[in-house]
Amino acid sequence: MNISDIQAAFDEANEHGIPYDIGIIKTTDLSPVWSEYDKKYSGVPPEKVKSVIVYTILTTVAADYYFRENLTPRIIHVLNGKFGNHFGYDDYQVNRKQLAVLAGLGKICKQSLVFTNKFGLNAKIDAIFSDLEFDEYAVYDGQRYREECSSCPAPCICQCPVECKMDYRLEDVSACDKYITPNWDTPERMCRACVQECVASERMLEDFPGEARKRLGRPDL
Repeated sequence: MNISDIQAAFDEANEHGIPYDIGIIKTTDLSPVWSEYDKKYSGVPPEKVKSVIVYTILTTVAADYYFRENLTPRIIHVLNGKFGNHFGYDDYQVNRKQLAVLAGLGKICKQSLVFTNKFGLNAKIDAIFSDLEFDEYAVYDGQRYREECSSCPAPCICQCPVECKMDYRLEDVSACDKYITPNWDTPERMCRACVQECVASERMLEDFPGEARKRLGRPDL
């Protein structure tokens, strides 16, 4: 099987045409902790999983559950309809950031987020698991962190409203989680200060039409 089969299924399921990027990795390329996960797969027994299809997709919404709750299940449905029941989901048991880096889709930046190759920080990451093997897999280059962040004055960190400490790792997770105000009662209004203050990431949005970005918060439009 090859990546073009996955892209065709993705395009069929992605009815709103939201820009995306795909990488495929072997489970044998994951860290040893892979075998320690108490994985709860839907559709494919965990011991039979051979490949992980990782995708990043454009969004400017802080907590955009549309992809996890709607798009990924549709992609799996299309794939299983075309190729048999060889694709499933892990209920978020495996770290998405690790998967994206190993799949060559981005690097960890100072905010402890993945700076994706196509969308910068304006992206979500998800994964689909399969017991099939692919003709070609992503090759991890061994570089986990984004080099450009090392020389940046980091406005992303300076503008954090709760002064979270970040150095390729978020040390104040609880402070970040608790920073909720009555004004942020929807995913579109939640805090994205560390994302929006990244000049490099925001510049990448210029590559995508405003209409594509506008409908991300309401994919049903």
